[in-house]
Amino acid sequence: MTTTTDEAPTYEAPRKMLSIEEVLKLVPISRTTLFRLEREGRFPEGRVVGGRGKAWFADDIARWQQHLSKTRVRRVQAGAGRFPIKNSA
Repeated sequence: MTTTTDEAPTYEAPRKMLSIEEVLKLVPISRTTLFRLEREGRFPEGRVVGGRGKAWFADDIARWQQHLSKTRVRRVQAGAGRFPIKNSA
């Protein structure tokens, strides 16, 4: 929420969230690999929703995919680094 003097509060649009099934349709890896990459800091962190469920912000997944395509050549030459996670929660 953002407020300025003499203005009503404005709210950012909600961010789309993806279930594990939706993420796995976009990213061709196994569920186990996804959780391992997440634990290692090499995949965006999901958020617990509804007590037991987990969801990922779609824009975090898109940013991760863009990072992959940019670092593919450098990774082969210099080794892999961690994905720069930008916490937006």
